Amino acid sequence: MCRVRYQDDQGTLIIPEIVMKGELGKNYYTRKKEFRNYIFRKVEGEEFGQYSEQEQVVTYIYEGLRDSRINEGILVVRYVDEANEDLAPPIRSYKPFGDTISDRAEAV
Repeated sequence: MCRVRYQDDQGTLIIPEIVMKGELGKNYYTRKKEFRNYIFRKVEGEEFGQYSEQEQVVTYIYEGLRDSRINEGILVVRYVDEANEDLAPPIRSYKPFGDTISDRAEAV
């Protein structure tokens, strides 16, 4: 038997534990999943292996995004000429919603 757990960094399950069963000696495979408002951090246990008499436990650990991270947006600043051609590479940054943004032009 192989138990697969997807939990946050505080040990709370994100979804119910998955129990996989198979014949002794046959292969099992697990994989990380994507969850809204969580970032994958690490896996503990063997992601793939063989079923044995000893129970296998695979734990995928995620960091839950805090309110401040959930409420961020991507700000992309482009400097272009009259023909909409880039004068410099775009600048990307993450800003909290409602944050003040300076509109001061940079020299390019």
